[in-house]
Amino acid sequence: MTEKKRLQIGLMIHHLENEYASEILKGAIAAAEELDINLILLPGRGINAVEDDEKYSIYDYQYNVIYNYVSERNLDGLLVSVGTVGSYISREEMAQFLHSYDPLPLLTMEVEFPGYPCIRFNTNAMKLAVEHLIHHHGCRKIGFVSGPMGNQDAMERLQCYRAVLEENHIPYDCTKVVYGNFSEASEEVVRNLLDLHPDLEAICFANDKMCIGGYEVFKERKMRVGEDILVTGFDDSEVATSLKPMLTTVRTNIRSMGYQSVQALVELIQTGKTRSRTLDARLIVRESCDLTEEQIQNPADHCAAEEIVGMIFNKYIGDLESTTKTRFIQRVWELLIKEFQAVCSHEPLPLAEYQKEISEMFDQTDVIPIQVPLLKKVVTHAKEFAVQICREQPENLLAVERLHAFFLDNLLDYSMQQQYLLRTNLVYSNFLISNINKDMMINSNDEEKSFFSIVKNLYRVSFKSSYIYVFHSPVVHYQYEQWIMPENLYLKSYHIGQKLQRVEPPEQQVSVYSCIANRYMPQDRRYTFVMVPLFSNEEQYGLFICELDYNHFSQIYSVAPQICSAIKMTRLVKELEGNLEEARFANSRLKLISDSDELTGVYNRRGFYRAANAMLSSQESAGKGCVLILADLDNLKIINDTFGHDGGDHALKTCVQYLSSATPLLDAIGRVGGDEFAGFVMVDDPETAGKQIYDSIKKAAQQYNATSAIPYNITLSVGVYTMTCQGGEQVQNYVKYADQKLYQDKKNKNRIVIKPQNNSMPV
Repeated sequence: MTEKKRLQIGLMIHHLENEYASEILKGAIAAAEELDINLILLPGRGINAVEDDEKYSIYDYQYNVIYNYVSERNLDGLLVSVGTVGSYISREEMAQFLHSYDPLPLLTMEVEFPGYPCIRFNTNAMKLAVEHLIHHHGCRKIGFVSGPMGNQDAMERLQCYRAVLEENHIPYDCTKVVYGNFSEASEEVVRNLLDLHPDLEAICFANDKMCIGGYEVFKERKMRVGEDILVTGFDDSEVATSLKPMLTTVRTNIRSMGYQSVQALVELIQTGKTRSRTLDARLIVRESCDLTEEQIQNPADHCAAEEIVGMIFNKYIGDLESTTKTRFIQRVWELLIKEFQAVCSHEPLPLAEYQKEISEMFDQTDVIPIQVPLLKKVVTHAKEFAVQICREQPENLLAVERLHAFFLDNLLDYSMQQQYLLRTNLVYSNFLISNINKDMMINSNDEEKSFFSIVKNLYRVSFKSSYIYVFHSPVVHYQYEQWIMPENLYLKSYHIGQKLQRVEPPEQQVSVYSCIANRYMPQDRRYTFVMVPLFSNEEQYGLFICELDYNHFSQIYSVAPQICSAIKMTRLVKELEGNLEEARFANSRLKLISDSDELTGVYNRRGFYRAANAMLSSQESAGKGCVLILADLDNLKIINDTFGHDGGDHALKTCVQYLSSATPLLDAIGRVGGDEFAGFVMVDDPETAGKQIYDSIKKAAQQYNATSAIPYNITLSVGVYTMTCQGGEQVQNYVKYADQKLYQDKKNKNRIVIKPQNNSMPV
């Protein structure tokens, strides 16, 4: 890239709403904001993933085309979460994948590869959980739920499990190990493990997420977690504190890994080198490993106020350094420390002062950066400790009860307000998002307008900016086939803040590698963009690039399918309209063929009567005059016998010319028999019109025969019948009257067929 004002890096990761991935994203976004660089999030799926989870679609492989948009032409560096992106492929395949981006500066997370710096967790961190089960709980029968075979993270954690067993003289039994896929869909493997070993005392899971399925199996079998079986996880993701009972797990500080990875990549880009880093881990003991009386003894006998608060935060949220740093969290931390300093030193608790501080905290806070239930647990647990400490201080005991009740009341009020706002915003957002499909369909006749309607709705939801790119036409992409990316995309519409813009067709085309590096991107500030492919089943339509707050990332997975559905529907409507137009044209041609005389081009018998009856039977025709004409070509047999059928055909066509000479008057002309013709017209004055038509036909024949070079005369006998329409009638009812007029005219028909030449006698 050239002439960039700020660095732009990409982050490849599995899904945006995966609990593990979300922690990485929080850290990466925080670092990018601090360093004032652009961050492009590329949420694909695991390469060659086979998902058992029902919430994933068989077409989720389409998300992985997003990895193909990465290039040194649009990024200065790339972060790859190997643990999420490469879980389903071999180490050799992952290495090949990474090398495909050379020479782009690249840093891996979770798994180290030669030639690339890496930020990863301590490979021995899993030992903490296994050692805890053995040393603190005396467990000997411990099962292990691993990640996928071949996945480096999974194999390293399994090796830790085996090593701890060996160190403690516990025989390794391979039947006590089952293999999941790091997702919550672990029920089947956990059932298999318990079927083989119903007497297990504990199960170690290689990550927190697989514990979700495990808890479901324990519930099925009426096994009480923390009592009938002890359970540990790995990561300390949001899953750990959402499970009941809460999960004992190895805290790896995933958010810090995202944060430090961005820092290290920027250093690599700017200096050409950076060091790999291994992050420390610690065991967080919670209720899934039932704590012994010795472990839950009153910490007041051994700990200072800072240590007590640190223990409480550490259990439910994390230490202050790894927690989202806001003034609110800092003040909660400080308030609890002041409380414990007072009760530990037996000083009177200044209740009114603390209550005032709590009120100010909530009044000055719009968003609490952690889950309300976790904050409630922090405050409740702190109260339990404080009550134990001041159990022999009656005044402080009452003050502690009132102080924590006051905090929880404020927290409840805040929670109710937030729930109301969330519900209101959700209803409004869902309404606007649902409008995407509707508005595109309304404007389906104007493609540019239909795409512009998308960004209008996104602007009104919570998107800071959005870009809708499409291919010239849909690209079919099947699973396990190589993605052949078109050279260009077409930017239909975009918005940046309050600027909503339709891009004119001549300006829409951009290279696929310029979709995140062009003049339409914000130039005066940093941004975090999310890139999502637009697809439906096997068809790829283009790209959706957007910018919004992290807390609203879930909306992307609502909006993108709406856009895809709208694109598909508008294309189907266009295709249907095209098919209908072709069908109309074909039907028109068919009707024309079925109603037309092939030789002369006028109506045939059926076509004439259909057209004439449509006019005559109309209610609007009642009271109007009409004229019916019947005409016969004179002497057709003689012409055919003398000059052949070509001569006869010419004569028939010429008769149509005679009848057409009355075109300003005749509404329908048809050849209704071999040498028979008919005409019909609606008029105000039928008597006058009938005479004009008759004279016009005769005059046309006379002029033609006088000037034509053909050796024979072409004349018509004509019968004209006039009448006043009654409405709802049929032309056939009046044919006999016109036929009578024709019979009278035939008595005076021309009998000279061959024109006289050199005084030859007429035939």
